[in-house]
Amino acid sequence: MWGHSQGGHAVLWTGIAAPAYAPDAHVVGVAAFAPASDLPALAARLETLRGGTVLSSFVIQAYAEAYRDVTFNHYVRPAARIQIREMASRCLNEPELFVSVLESTIFTESVLARSPTRGGLGQRLAENTPTGPIPVPVLIGQGEADGLILPAVQASYVRKTLRRWRPARLPRVPRPGPPQYTGFLDESQARRMAQALREAAPASKDRWRNITDAVRTSNDRNPPSPPTQP
Repeated sequence: MWGHSQGGHAVLWTGIAAPAYAPDAHVVGVAAFAPASDLPALAARLETLRGGTVLSSFVIQAYAEAYRDVTFNHYVRPAARIQIREMASRCLNEPELFVSVLESTIFTESVLARSPTRGGLGQRLAENTPTGPIPVPVLIGQGEADGLILPAVQASYVRKTLRRWRPARLPRVPRPGPPQYTGFLDESQARRMAQALREAAPASKDRWRNITDAVRTSNDRNPPSPPTQP
């Protein structure tokens, strides 16, 4: 199983849940690229990022809809509630996202009434962080220039969480360009990841053979955007 970003978060949970939930799936390894692993740490710094207000809207709205003990109004200031709900209603990959980005610029102070790591939201974020045992080899790949998922946070997650259960690898992928540019893996980086996967799970190397082709296909469908020039 492999996934990127939120998909990386999902495959980490797949590794935890598969033995009991779907033992017939025969999961032999988990590869997560820049996964949303430590959710409280990620949520705590969202507003410090460019576009972080938009991402905060997704988190708060989603958790408020999913859990009764998380109340939207408890975490969003009254003056920002209409705009935050509007932001949360727009898809991240649609042109309407630009409206959300523009809306976020009108705020001169935090839209949050309190830290998302406190109260019901903080508890639910912690509960949704994949901290359980993963009985198969695990690889987490992290770009060093990623401005959203910080390499230091990822390294801490591997050290404190995954290595409690079994050895885990965290190769870092250098990425040129400004910190906010993460993009897709290119073919050379895919080869590095594939080699790391083979080393992590040598008995299952045939299962990982096509990862470079998978990344190439992904890039063909979604070509990386070039880094913006200063």
